[in-house]
Amino acid sequence: MRKRARRFWSMLLQVALCTALATSSAGAQGWFLENPGPASDDLYAVKFADAQSGWAVGAFGEIWYTANGGTSWEFQTSPVDADLYGVAFVDALTGWVVGDYGTIVHTTDGGTTWTDQSPGTQTPLNGVAFVDAANGWAVGNAGLILHTSDGGADWPAQTSGTPSDLWAVTFIDAQHGWTVGDNGLILATSDGGNTWTPQSDPGVTSTLYAVSFVSAQQGFAVGDGGTLVHTIDGGSNWTSTTLNVDYIYAIDFTDPLNGWLGGEIDLSSGAVVGAILHTSDGGVTWAPQDSKNSNPLYGVSFIDAHTGWIVGGGGTLLGTVDGNTWQLLNSATTNTLFGVSFASATEGWAVGAFGAIAHTADGVTWADQATPTEAALYAVTSAGPQVAWAAGSGGTVLSTTDGGANWELQAFASCVGDCNGDGTVSVDEILTGVNIALGNLSVTSCTSFDADGSGQVTVDEILTAVDNALNGCPLPPDLFGVASTDPLTAWAVGDNGTILHTTDGGSSWFWQHSLVDSALNAVAFVDAQHGWVAGDQATILHTTDGTNWTAQSSPIIDTLWGLACVSAQVCWAVGGTPALITPSQLILYTSDGGTTWVEQSWIPQQGEYTNPLYGVAAADVQTAWAVGDYGLILATTDGGTTWTEQNSGVSDPLYGVTFVDAQIGWAVSDRGGILATTTGGM
Repeated sequence: MRKRARRFWSMLLQVALCTALATSSAGAQGWFLENPGPASDDLYAVKFADAQSGWAVGAFGEIWYTANGGTSWEFQTSPVDADLYGVAFVDALTGWVVGDYGTIVHTTDGGTTWTDQSPGTQTPLNGVAFVDAANGWAVGNAGLILHTSDGGADWPAQTSGTPSDLWAVTFIDAQHGWTVGDNGLILATSDGGNTWTPQSDPGVTSTLYAVSFVSAQQGFAVGDGGTLVHTIDGGSNWTSTTLNVDYIYAIDFTDPLNGWLGGEIDLSSGAVVGAILHTSDGGVTWAPQDSKNSNPLYGVSFIDAHTGWIVGGGGTLLGTVDGNTWQLLNSATTNTLFGVSFASATEGWAVGAFGAIAHTADGVTWADQATPTEAALYAVTSAGPQVAWAAGSGGTVLSTTDGGANWELQAFASCVGDCNGDGTVSVDEILTGVNIALGNLSVTSCTSFDADGSGQVTVDEILTAVDNALNGCPLPPDLFGVASTDPLTAWAVGDNGTILHTTDGGSSWFWQHSLVDSALNAVAFVDAQHGWVAGDQATILHTTDGTNWTAQSSPIIDTLWGLACVSAQVCWAVGGTPALITPSQLILYTSDGGTTWVEQSWIPQQGEYTNPLYGVAAADVQTAWAVGDYGLILATTDGGTTWTEQNSGVSDPLYGVTFVDAQIGWAVSDRGGILATTTGGM
């Protein structure tokens, strides 16, 4: 099952979670996890006994409990550290959880205490169902079916007749039940499991991960490749269909008409979108719902046609009270975060996929802020506790002047000569540009001709407009970096050598000439005049007036992803290229404003690769940090003469890092990961 394959990659993340749970951030050493919360590892199953009492279970024996419908969650102490895949409750006090290594744990007090009921098998158990406090079933790998008639005191095996892995089980009473598994397998019983009979649809070979019955006649099962099978005669006959979802891991029906699916859609880019589908006509049609999430969704539980919860990768917790609109119940986003910036030791922002913006006002607790876009946001910069900019895909620029209470889209002329903003350039518009250039019209007649903000229209701008008329307007460039020096002044950089600049808080953005066409991935300024840009093919550009840019030479040709400067003389740039066999890593340093850049190096321990670095931050001319693939954090306290590895506690890539002084800093990662340190990472 795909969710198990993800366990290794999240293994080290549990270390950070345990540290965060055991210590306060004020007293923690090294790096500790601040987001997401409450859970950070994958959650595989969820069950609510009523509108208030619910449990979510997942990797490393984690059990989370809510007494208020998901508004807040508390960690319950589990006697095991095995991954937990299934949960069942018959009331708000009595429940069971199953998982790896034949794990079964039981509670009779709502999870205040959990007792190990594991029957001795080492076979993973993937699903569990109870119909009352005495009668229950657990299913697992290699066709294992266990049954209890005494609340779990004993778990004798039942004969399944199959060696296939079984992933889920459901019962509607003490006699009638179904279990599903590999290769489209469906088994049914009408005598409490004394005998199990195959009911598989011979046309379905996909693994089935979940099953839900609303009566002895009507049921559904789902699995790989968007497979959904349906019966209206108790399983004597099954019909199949394929939904537009790559994997469906969970299903729950509240009545014959209303049901929900949870799963994932795999994008061509390699990214994942959490998938939620709903039917209100008994499965005839399924409508997608917005999960606001970039993690697979593994478990679903509804108590009526309006109130439900879904859990998934990266500790994702979602809830709905209308059956349609989903709210993230984590402390902040679980989407991938690419950029982070702090205005002080307490006020900061992190941005990422699907327009995610997380904010903290105390440097410790994070909450999502409303955003007007679903574009990926790759970078953020703050110019004080109230003013910040974020930049991202499709030329997206957002700004706030009230600490993030409101974020607004800002525009720039991505198509020179497009006076009316319709995405094309007409002959009349070109004539308007010519008349502006000749002085017959004011530049305000068509500001899109004044791409560089000079107040004039040049021959080059007229020629660009003609090219846009003939060949079509270019798409707005993706923006990968943003930097500011005060609440009015900022720069954004991106694809095709794009450099944008504002001096009025973003009311107007103008193009600056970079003289390159490579992607520019990072920008850093130390004041309104002195700045640097770094990008693909080791591109490094420098300005001493905030307007005109000149190229600087790199000793190594590789992609540069991150840039940090602490004075007009001292900067670091980092980069490298991801690769399956031998990735590259690059650290460049200058102490003369970029006249010369020299390579610095880190010597990995035996068996480690020099993985790419995506972000860099510096506190002073001696102290800096770089972050990259597989949770790598490097630090220097001697200007980069030596770089040493710090323990991040995570294995996910780290994309961005920022420090407000030599002790206090943050780094951001996949799955909404935000790490913090108050000890310089030591």
